[in-house]
Amino acid sequence: QHGTCPVSELEAPALLLLKLRLHTIPKVNKLGGCTPLLTVGVKSEHDLEEHTVFRSSDHDKPSHVDANQPTWDYVFPDGGLRVAGDVHVTLASEGTGHLK
Repeated sequence: QHGTCPVSELEAPALLLLKLRLHTIPKVNKLGGCTPLLTVGVKSEHDLEEHTVFRSSDHDKPSHVDANQPTWDYVFPDGGLRVAGDVHVTLASEGTGHLK
């Protein structure tokens, strides 16, 4: 059974996302890796909709990541991305849609 969160979005502590690290590289394209695209959204408690606050493709040209790499890091530009509340990070690969 789900309860209600005792902290509202406005009272939630802010987080600064500095870097995202993948420890396994998905094999989703014919080159044997992926071309990662990140989207970050936050859910508003006022309208219950998710609002996109960041797209990696707006800041960087996507590049292919080989599946044999042990890790892949994405460093958020401009010193990081400040978010609060219900945060949703989506990873997709260029040309294939969301990764599962």
